[in-house]
Amino acid sequence: MAQRINLSRQFMMDYQLTRTCYDYKRLARGRTTQGKLLARGPESLSDAELLAIFLRIGTPGKTVVELSRELLVLFEGLPNLLKADFSQFSQTKGLGPSKFVQIQAALEQGKRHLESALKSE
Repeated sequence: MAQRINLSRQFMMDYQLTRTCYDYKRLARGRTTQGKLLARGPESLSDAELLAIFLRIGTPGKTVVELSRELLVLFEGLPNLLKADFSQFSQTKGLGPSKFVQIQAALEQGKRHLESALKSE
């Protein structure tokens, strides 16, 4: 039994290493939203793609970019989405406290950066 566990662990480690290398290759080719950002810069991304980076994963049947587009349409744009409270935000299937906190943290980070930049002028 111990040998079986060791083999399973080794398989998982090999699988994760292979998957990680594959993901880096996809990133380098710009086949992901993150890869597009690395290759072309953040200004090349749409609002949905930028939002997708913060949401990280989609929901069953929807990619994270599709989910982001749906949210932008539902809230009629990024400003309204960022102003939404948790009860409004969580009405969409698959959106809970974790995704809400991620968006709020990104928004606060942006605010702090802007305040700092304005103070230094």
